[in-house]
Amino acid sequence: MKYIVQYIFVLMALMLLAGCDSEDSQTSVDAKVNEIKVTPSPTSVLEGRTQQLIAIAKYDDGSENDVSDSVSWEIVGDPTIADVSASGLITANTKGDTEITASKDGIVSNTVKVTVCDLAGVCIDPFDTGSGRLFTNSPSVAYLDSIGGSATDGSYIEKGAYGPVGEFYLFNWGNANALCTAYNTKSLGGRTNWRLATRDELKVELYDIYGNMFADRGWPTEYSYWSMTPDSSSYYYVSLNNGKISSSIPSGMNQASCVSEP
Repeated sequence: MKYIVQYIFVLMALMLLAGCDSEDSQTSVDAKVNEIKVTPSPTSVLEGRTQQLIAIAKYDDGSENDVSDSVSWEIVGDPTIADVSASGLITANTKGDTEITASKDGIVSNTVKVTVCDLAGVCIDPFDTGSGRLFTNSPSVAYLDSIGGSATDGSYIEKGAYGPVGEFYLFNWGNANALCTAYNTKSLGGRTNWRLATRDELKVELYDIYGNMFADRGWPTEYSYWSMTPDSSSYYYVSLNNGKISSSIPSGMNQASCVSEP
């Protein structure tokens, strides 16, 4: 009986300590909101897709808390461009610009500029194939210029048959690799391990599963996509329009998809 009483006493003491630690890690009940910061800001969303906004409140006791589910979200720009849910999820309706804010306890956040576009605009599609591995479409002139650029080898105009109408950059093999390095520098999608896709990743993981990537994801596909897979002194490239595989010397011009592992 003595040991049972001691056990119960120790258990109660541990529960009290845990409760104290829990209270210390939370925002004080009396703390007041000083600032609300919404990220990402600005943000670009592909037409017809969604994007989650995160609202972080800073309190006068120095604590911070994710309040995305408890703030009031509001479209303060053009309401036809996008919708925002009670939890901060943007739904992109039609191409254009709008603005969103979040408010709580009389405090209004920074104003987030939201650009809804297709892949010919200032958007890129970091496509998650389901395993956390991301693939990017080859960038438009508008997008790559908007993030500071990278070495290219000219551009071409998509006319709507093989990709969204607009201007897209072309790359030799070396500059295709440099593009992925540029994405690392910019921490695209919060990641810094971007590299050029392999032949099998393009053919097996993309084309064989999703087919024509213009039809499935709106990617530009008039030119094939470089791979990092060598073929003697050349490198393989893969058409994401019809799945054809061929190879070219490094000075050839193609498009580029960069890959990031989770």
